[in-house]
Amino acid sequence: MMKWRLLLTATCLLGSLTTALGAVYHVAPNGDDLNDGLSWSGAKQTLQAAVDAAGNWDTVLATNGVYDSGGRLAPGGREPYRVCIEKTLHLLSVNGPEHTFIVGQYSATSAVRGVYIGGFALVSGFTITNCYATISFAGGTFSAEHAAIDMSDPSCVVANCDISGCYSESLYVWGSGVVGGPGRLVSCRIVGNNYGVTECSLVNCEVKENRDTGVNMSDLTGCAIERNSVGIDWCTAKNCVIAENGGGAVSSSLTNCLITGNDGGGAFYCTLANCTVVGNSSSYMGGGALDCRARNCIIVSNTAPEGANWSVTEAYVGAPPPSFDCEYTCTYPLPEGGGNISDDPCFIDYAGGDFHLASNSPCIDWGDNACARSATDLDGADRIQHDVVDMGAYESPYTVRRTLYVSTNGTHRPPFRTWETAATNLQKAFDSATADDTVLVSDGSYRLYAAPIRKNISLHSENGPENTRLLTPGLHLSNALACVSGFTIQGQSNDACVVLYNGTVSNCIIQGGSPGVTLMSGLLTSCEIRDNVRYPYWSGYGMRCPFGGGIYMTGGMVEYCLIEHNWVGVGSNSYLKVPSLPAGGGVCMNGGVVRRSCIRANTAQHGFGGGVSIFGGMLENCLIYDNNAEEGTGGGIYASEENHVVIDHCTLAYNEAYHATAVSVGTATNISGWRLRLANSILWGSVECRFYDIPTFAHCCSITPLPGWGNIVADPHFADPWRTTNLQLNATSPCIDAGSGECGVATDLLGAPRPLDGDGDGVARCDMGCYEFVSQTGDTDGDGLSDRREINGLSSHPLLRDSDGDGQDDYAEFVAGASASDPYDCFQLNNHPAQDDAGWVLSWAGVAGRFYDVMVSTNLCGAWSGAEQGTDLPGVPGLMTYTARTESALGIYRVKVRSTWP
Repeated sequence: MMKWRLLLTATCLLGSLTTALGAVYHVAPNGDDLNDGLSWSGAKQTLQAAVDAAGNWDTVLATNGVYDSGGRLAPGGREPYRVCIEKTLHLLSVNGPEHTFIVGQYSATSAVRGVYIGGFALVSGFTITNCYATISFAGGTFSAEHAAIDMSDPSCVVANCDISGCYSESLYVWGSGVVGGPGRLVSCRIVGNNYGVTECSLVNCEVKENRDTGVNMSDLTGCAIERNSVGIDWCTAKNCVIAENGGGAVSSSLTNCLITGNDGGGAFYCTLANCTVVGNSSSYMGGGALDCRARNCIIVSNTAPEGANWSVTEAYVGAPPPSFDCEYTCTYPLPEGGGNISDDPCFIDYAGGDFHLASNSPCIDWGDNACARSATDLDGADRIQHDVVDMGAYESPYTVRRTLYVSTNGTHRPPFRTWETAATNLQKAFDSATADDTVLVSDGSYRLYAAPIRKNISLHSENGPENTRLLTPGLHLSNALACVSGFTIQGQSNDACVVLYNGTVSNCIIQGGSPGVTLMSGLLTSCEIRDNVRYPYWSGYGMRCPFGGGIYMTGGMVEYCLIEHNWVGVGSNSYLKVPSLPAGGGVCMNGGVVRRSCIRANTAQHGFGGGVSIFGGMLENCLIYDNNAEEGTGGGIYASEENHVVIDHCTLAYNEAYHATAVSVGTATNISGWRLRLANSILWGSVECRFYDIPTFAHCCSITPLPGWGNIVADPHFADPWRTTNLQLNATSPCIDAGSGECGVATDLLGAPRPLDGDGDGVARCDMGCYEFVSQTGDTDGDGLSDRREINGLSSHPLLRDSDGDGQDDYAEFVAGASASDPYDCFQLNNHPAQDDAGWVLSWAGVAGRFYDVMVSTNLCGAWSGAEQGTDLPGVPGLMTYTARTESALGIYRVKVRSTWP
């Protein structure tokens, strides 16, 4: 038998109602109704006598035993009740339903019913059994009667009672039930009657094994409805299990319910929200759901001759057409409606009846929050745990990373889980994405309007920025885990194309913005920022001066970027009065780090810093060339000492300006020039440096003398001295190994390690500029391989003798034909017994162009000699073997490899 988890919540109702408020009347089977009932020694015999003697707010307390006598008619009744209550009182047992029985009379001619409650009363702790009610006929119509409990007041409560073995005549009269009325049943068990419950409110009850409908026209919370002819009909159910009935639910509204194992169909003409409908069957159609409305549900693994999981009946003449209205539901075949999926829901243990969602379930975080009608799930756990509700009755503690697809050729069918159903509107997919989701976009141009990325989602193109264009007035990232990659981001307004409060933008082309990027925190990496223009703009404080044509940054990091053809200035509006001058054609920095980037062909008109204006932050390993400060100062860099500024290992060449083509340094009043440090850099071309205060220059190369130490005046000898992009150092450059002794950067602009021994003197020292010279003959780590061969040919590290840490140095692995960068690829010898058990077979991986010698010794400390027919073995690709046969008690073998290559 399947097992289900059902939440049984504690209720404060009994705690508040079981305290005696007035007099206490006692009842015992051996008592006497002539007694006053005010003590156990003076207990009454029948429950009815004690109830009649009690007043409002009194308590009737019954001890263990069977109460099968007494009683009277209810107002207007035809058959007596064993207990008839028309007062506000408590009728309680001492030791619960296992020991205290109210027994009616099971007879069609002299029937006695169970309990009638006509006032604000509580009945608790009894087994009510063997009760009978005949059907009534008045006014030409039959009406249902309730054999066990009849509640006529909505304020009455029956708690912790067992109702079994009762019978109500019905002739299929609507509303039949052994328990009925507008009151409440709390923690009761209605088992083994001909009918169940009608027109009640049930909380944490079990309704089982009744021969007809379990519950009719009632409200249920936290109940188990099992093995009845029909589970529920015309009910509202929340957090219930409806299992193994003839039919599950009919014409009802269900929330957070598990509907399973019903053999007359799971649900018919029902409204389902966050329900799991699984393992039901029907001999007709719609084994799971027939003519239903479903939201956030799972309807799978049901059976029927037609429409195993869901189906629609035929329309009747004059009746509205039936339908299966389904959204954000997991079922098969995939129905019409937004958000539906047809994947395996991935239950934890379907065979064992555990329908909680596994960690890889596609139903996690894939529902519609607007249709989540409860704050908790069937277990009582919070219903929404990760921003978006799950499908089904159980909310999962896990979160799942999913991919939403966007394509101009998609069918735009939510939830956009395949290329076929991909969204055609990027904005719609973007809005549908939740935390940890990925939005994958195929080739084409897309518009993205309001685009603040506050959640950790990833937005990627399928084929890169050359094929995927994003048109947006501003892409704003504020989540540290958010990522955008692979787009050409085209500005559509006078604002920045990208605003990074946090997160990562990578592998993008960013153009047409004003500026291209505003960076406050986060990472901008492997991007091209080009053709952005920034003019003066109007704000609430008046006309503002433009800063940063390509990038304006106050923090964060820019790395591996190409920043070119950006412009900042006043244009033809030179008459405009602005509080300061334009600054930073390529980049304007008030903080942050720009490293390993190329900044070229940018312009600052009538302002500062054609390439870079830096008021705070760090420039590291950057190539800055061919920039222009038109009618301004600092063609390459304008640096202010208002904040701490570091420029390290940069190459500035062929920049132009009206003043100071290479570097211009200004300072605020009373600020020391020591706050600006420019080191290990090359300043070349038509170089002029202008200083309004004396900065710190250290180990720099320039055409004119610079203040500081370690500086040289010399031609840097670029690899191509003419004005091209190849500004790496020639082997004759005086900048090689001329940097500071302490190298603060680990790699150069191209990723080559620093420092290398470029001049071959046996001492590694950083070079000046953004490129480290990689020598053809220098061997920084002394492993026998030149630095250039290690970097360009072997992918090993020129500063490490054993790059991959496998115990074999790089040169040995090179000779053996193994990889010096893969710790699992090394030269090793294996052995196994020969097939004739005469000796051992040695094996190793052979490489063409090598020679192998099998060496043998009888003593590890002794001499080695070549094995018989085992020397000068030419290498062949694949597995090489040698069979060692020796009469010695101990034979020790090794294999040497050598190469004729240089």
